[in-house]
Amino acid sequence: MVGFRAAAAERQSVGWQPEVTSMVQIVRIAPLRAANIVGALYLVLFAAFALVFAPFAGSVPVDPKVDPQQQESIRTMVRWMLIGYPFLGAVSGWIFALIGAALYNVLAPRIGGLAFETQPSP
Repeated sequence: MVGFRAAAAERQSVGWQPEVTSMVQIVRIAPLRAANIVGALYLVLFAAFALVFAPFAGSVPVDPKVDPQQQESIRTMVRWMLIGYPFLGAVSGWIFALIGAALYNVLAPRIGGLAFETQPSP
């Protein structure tokens, strides 16, 4: 108990104040802004994923019975798909984030929005 009293006395001497926390609730999300952020994040993430798989694009296994010219066209198509993949991911992420934010704005007033606890930084 001596340690507790010493700690309490020290807090009083340095002007210690209890931590103040507050509960904050997200009431509305701007759909277009959320869609822009998610679309940009998806573009970066899908581009990183495409870069990882880019070295393997030239070695796509194709049925050996297929004509060599068709095999090369299949590999070329795979390369183009790797180039377009990040953009398709960004567009689909943008669309679904827009829809998700709009649905959140409809449902949050009825069932309650996301709530989180904050505290001031030291």
